[in-house]
Amino acid sequence: MFLWIFIAAASLQILYWAIFFGRLAFFSSKQELSKKQPPVSVIVCARNEAENLQNNLSYLLSQEYPEFEVIVAEDDSTDNSFDIIDNYSKEYPNLKVVQLKNKTSGGKKLALSEAVKTAKYDWLLMTDADCRPGKNWIGTMIQNIKRAETEIVLAYGPYRSYPTLLNAWIRFETLLTAIQYFSAALWGMPYMGVGRNLLMKKSLWLSNLYALEKNSDLMSGDDDLMVNAASNKNNTVICLEKESFVFSEPKQQLKGLLTQKSRHYSSGTRYKSIHKLFLGTFSLSLCTFWLSAPVAFVYWPKVVIIFFILRLIVFLIINYKILRIFGEQNLFSKLIFFDAILAFYYLFFAPTLIIKNRKKWK
Repeated sequence: MFLWIFIAAASLQILYWAIFFGRLAFFSSKQELSKKQPPVSVIVCARNEAENLQNNLSYLLSQEYPEFEVIVAEDDSTDNSFDIIDNYSKEYPNLKVVQLKNKTSGGKKLALSEAVKTAKYDWLLMTDADCRPGKNWIGTMIQNIKRAETEIVLAYGPYRSYPTLLNAWIRFETLLTAIQYFSAALWGMPYMGVGRNLLMKKSLWLSNLYALEKNSDLMSGDDDLMVNAASNKNNTVICLEKESFVFSEPKQQLKGLLTQKSRHYSSGTRYKSIHKLFLGTFSLSLCTFWLSAPVAFVYWPKVVIIFFILRLIVFLIINYKILRIFGEQNLFSKLIFFDAILAFYYLFFAPTLIIKNRKKWK
């Protein structure tokens, strides 16, 4: 029984990496980038983000793009966030602030909704206060609107690299999440995006507000649940150009990381059934692969070694190419170790994080 369980899990893993994720590894856009430059509303939600606003707001406001506005939803902060925004607005007339006070609801859904309503342009570019883009960020994102039916552009939000094992793990898991949602979009079943770097039409956002309203009990997930509801194979494209990346500061302590992941995982329970099946099958096959291998090896070592090597070859080849796409080559030496750790992480920690989800937005 353990042999067949191991073979089934290994086969599914090979299928995921060779076929499903392999499409991303060998993806190349054959269409020319769009030369249109429609006006854009950049939206940032900030609660007690004074330091990040001071450090990063200028990068949003000094974009090399002909027409755009930056809207900061100042979400009932108790620090001097509003004063910092106000000072910037004196130098940059395209900066707007939406200030919320005395909130009675948790999460950032209200702040986000108010910012979207305030936006005067039909293209919304979402990011966070701790994100720092390059000067051609807006233009690079807009260039990927190659078809008239495109309404969503999914992009990457990496974390800055530091020489610690925790930092490497954060970047590894962030990359794996990106591999999954980019690959799903390429196969015509987009299911999420990250609010650190997401382009969407305002009209589409407003027509799918129910996705936020019916999940009002969650403190996060506004970005991926909106994409989950509004995206389809025709209206969603991906952007892999490095100039589109927006970098964030990673958590420096394990406790902060677990709190962050608890919010992220909780929104995944609200995805459509087909998307939960796709993600669940991958996670389950990974856990089963690593957990059944030692038992199966005791009785059928040759078979286990063959499938283990096959899966390893496919896994390393696909990841090597993907790491180059996202500029994360220094993770390559840790891939096998993190892959094994991920199996136990899925099995023991992820369910606990969901159950103990803290309903708090800063």
